[in-house]
Order: sequence, then structure tokens, then C-alpha cells
Amino acid sequence: MINLKFHKTRENGDATAEYDVSFDDSFTVAQFIKDYLNNQNEWGYVSINGPFWVPDAKILFKFNRGTWDKINGDLFASVWNKPVTKIHASGGWSRMDYELYVEPSDKEETNV
Repeated sequence: MINLKFHKTRENGDATAEYDVSFDDSFTVAQFIKDYLNNQNEWGYVSINGPFWVPDAKILFKFNRGTWDKINGDLFASVWNKPVTKIHASGGWSRMDYELYVEPSDKEETNV
């Protein structure tokens, strides 16, 4: 089971907040979706944010209380088994958006 710890970094004026998220165990994007998001009673968007992604490829999928829909299928397939290295979250009430950071492959690192 994935255990996330949320550390508030900023409060917004609309009852939402920004969070740095820490975790002890390693997990992949797939494990985050299956083991964490599927067990949350919230909705939002998940994006991949790393030095090798173009801005318009940022949104990976949207989720709603245990169901999720791919938005960018090619990006989704390319990161499915990559380890998550960092998470930033933002939201409040029942919505939480997650930015998952993953390490680029060797080929992607040489193009940066």
C-alpha cells in the first residue's frame, strides 16, 4: 500500500492549497494509479512533469473516485512502468491534482 504524506506549501484564496508530497517506498506510475488513486474518494487530473516533456503533453489522465480516463495515450504508455521520484499536489475539498515526476530514459536525457 502506498502511503503519502502531504506537506502544505501554500494556501490559495479559494480554500485550496499546494502540497509537496513525501513517500517512503518506491513505486511506479502504474502502482500509483492502481494502489493509491483507485482507493481515494476524490477526482482530478494527473500529469507527468519532467525536463523531457513538452508542455502540451503534460496531462496524462483524469480520475474520478476510482475510475480514470487516459487523455494522452502515447505519453501514458511511455511512463506506465517508470518509477515516481517526486510528487506535487494541489487542490481542496474533493478535488486533488497530482504532478508525478519520473526520471527520463537514457535517450530522453541526451536530448535535453
